[in-house]
Amino acid sequence: MSEDDSCSQKDEYVRSLLTAPSYSGGGYGFCSPSYLEYVDTCSSVSSSGVERMLGAKISRSEDRIETLIEAIDKRRLIKEENLYGIEKDLCACQNLLFEMGYKIYRRDRDWASLETKKIDLERDRRMEQSAYFRDLTLLGKELRDTLEYRQSILDKTQMLGGGKMQNEIQL
Repeated sequence: MSEDDSCSQKDEYVRSLLTAPSYSGGGYGFCSPSYLEYVDTCSSVSSSGVERMLGAKISRSEDRIETLIEAIDKRRLIKEENLYGIEKDLCACQNLLFEMGYKIYRRDRDWASLETKKIDLERDRRMEQSAYFRDLTLLGKELRDTLEYRQSILDKTQMLGGGKMQNEIQL
């Protein structure tokens, strides 16, 4: 018996169940045990198209995961570079204040401009840290969503009998 014959027999069997005047046994929605056994014998039909589609979705989600991880790393590097630059400027301002020596006690225009510059740089440092946190939160949310999507595809694959697919990310 070929696959086409068994599937056409399955379709006829399903039609006969659905067109029956009433469902016997368990009431509405009840499937007879013989139908379930029959479905199990037909489940060996090749579903390579579905497996290819799910495999492609998993591959795209893994690519997205790798991209998000790279984006998180790049954002961390940007934060470190920005904070380094701000700290360097803060040190330069403080060195200028030290170089003023005893003139620092005069509290003149030069001193005020350097202190204002220090305050602005500290504000920039706080803004950079909060921007990093905001960006990291958004990237983390996207990463979690992508991981959940990937897991749902893996669950569907296992449910369809293709449990041989890899359940770990290769990074």
